[in-house]
Amino acid sequence: MNRTLRARLESAPLDADAEARAWELVRAAHAERTPARPRFRPRALVPVAAAAVVAAIAAAAFSPPGRAVVEAVRRTLGVEGAAPALFRLPAPGRILVSGAGGAWVVSADGTRRLLGRYPEAAWSPHALYVLAAGGGELSALAPDGSPRWKLARPGASLPAWGGTRTDTRVA
Repeated sequence: MNRTLRARLESAPLDADAEARAWELVRAAHAERTPARPRFRPRALVPVAAAAVVAAIAAAAFSPPGRAVVEAVRRTLGVEGAAPALFRLPAPGRILVSGAGGAWVVSADGTRRLLGRYPEAAWSPHALYVLAAGGGELSALAPDGSPRWKLARPGASLPAWGGTRTDTRVA
């Protein structure tokens, strides 16, 4: 039924005066309406917010009160007491570092490799291996941390290499 009514309305002839009267009615209604308030656009505030952030950073960086706040935050976070990081060694080669936190091999570029939780460690005579003691065992490790051999020795401490390249001994 809708289709037939629609088809009949579309095929009905239009009165030219009716179209003009309809436009007059629409124009009058549009002129009488109350204009709506413009909608809030958050995108318009993005440049204002960015400028406020830049101004706040500049105030913190260049004014004495801002510097005081920055220093207070640094003291609170403990930046003053932070130890400097190791970025590279002052000479070529590798070093072996051992202590309560474990044994580490540190390369010339500052990269570190944890060998394990060994509080004591020593290089072999030609720095091919590392002898490490801790946790009730004595271990020979490659510098990359892979184990070559392990011996269960309760109370093993002060690992040391001895001998020559072909006749190496472990104490």
